[in-house]
Amino acid sequence: MPAVVKTFTFVALVLASSVMAAADPIVILRDGRRVSASSFAQDINPFTGEPNPPVSTTREQVQLDALSIGANATVNAGNVFTQAFLDSDISDPGHMSAFGAAFTQFDILGSGPGDPFTFRMFDAHAESQSTFAVDFRVASPFNFVFTSPSLHGDLPRASLVGAGSVFFDIGGVEPGSTFTRTGQLSPGDYSLLVEEMSIFGFHSPFHGTGALRFAFDLTPAASPTPEPASWLLLGTAIAGMFGCRNFSNARAAHPHRCSVRR
Repeated sequence: MPAVVKTFTFVALVLASSVMAAADPIVILRDGRRVSASSFAQDINPFTGEPNPPVSTTREQVQLDALSIGANATVNAGNVFTQAFLDSDISDPGHMSAFGAAFTQFDILGSGPGDPFTFRMFDAHAESQSTFAVDFRVASPFNFVFTSPSLHGDLPRASLVGAGSVFFDIGGVEPGSTFTRTGQLSPGDYSLLVEEMSIFGFHSPFHGTGALRFAFDLTPAASPTPEPASWLLLGTAIAGMFGCRNFSNARAAHPHRCSVRR
């Protein structure tokens, strides 16, 4: 194969590699979005006075791109009810968003303290949780904007970590306020986590709620030298190097062709 053809083939491969790398500047490494709900109830046998066998239900579902899912768990003894849902989208890694909620409720058998049926409940508890957990990789510097107008519940949390840094890690957003954080991510791997949980205990309030809402946007950071231009400069330099080498070889092989006639 002629040297010139080899040179242009090499440069074409280098440029093609740069285009492929630029095509996926943000890559999703792990999709950990999920909702879960569990409920437990145990009443007392009115004839023996001993607790009946407990009744429990647990459900969990994993979410795909732009799909809304929910998990419900209900037991008949005492009407323990839990629900969680998460409506989120990561189809465009440069704009990830989610809206979710968790709810737990317990209805006592009877109308309240003193009711002849109330004493039949021995124990009850429930949990529901909505989790947005996504690991991603950026191949070049990106600016980020994280905005959350709603994040509350029994165990709320939002965090962004990676490349040896903690960009934010909060335990909820105060009602009526909005949490916003901006920054820049260098090339590397990162983890975004936003979750909330509602927990019900037999001696706690008879209902609980949690909710989350956020948007996470990534935009390329300004670069002094655009990547395609850098690769083009590299390819030009390599082509020039090979051209000079070929000229030197030709001159050594045929000195009379390279000489200047007077």
